Parts: sequence; structure tokens; C-alpha cells
Amino acid sequence: SRGAGSIEVSWTAATGSCGDTWSAHLHATTGGVEVSRVTAVARTGAVVALHRDGDGWSGDLTGLPTRGSVTVSVFADGPVRPGSARLRADC
Repeated sequence: SRGAGSIEVSWTAATGSCGDTWSAHLHATTGGVEVSRVTAVARTGAVVALHRDGDGWSGDLTGLPTRGSVTVSVFADGPVRPGSARLRADC
């Protein structure tokens, strides 16, 4: 049987100036595995449910800390391994 794929995560920082917090636009793909829900969770506690967007899922994760970086994990409700990305504000 075919093994589960992994979620691939890419992101771009929100445009504009950074204050105490910033936002990132996430895009995730599930390697062709059909899932009905994808959720991103930051180590800071920020959570966003991603929506279908062309070839994958996307959404904006807000309230990220300007200083330092944060790891975001992306989970799906299907047979696919979680993915992660390290996000850092470019301020």
C-alpha cells in the first residue's frame, strides 16, 4: 500500500510595517491526499483553519511575535503526515 505523504508548507509575511505582532500568509499542499480540513497551529497559540485554494489550502495566521521566530505546524484530517515551517518577521 502507498504510504502517507507529508504536508508541504510555504509562507509569505504580510506586507506593511510590523508592530508588536505580524501576520503570515500560509499555503499548504497535501501531496495529492484528499482531506477535508487543514489547520495551522503556531507555538504562540495562534490557530487558523486553512481554506481550499487552487492546488492546496491557504489562510492568514495572525498575532505572531515580531521578535524572534515561531514554528508553525500544519495538520490535516486525512492520512497525511503533519508539516511545519519556521516563520520569522522581516521587520
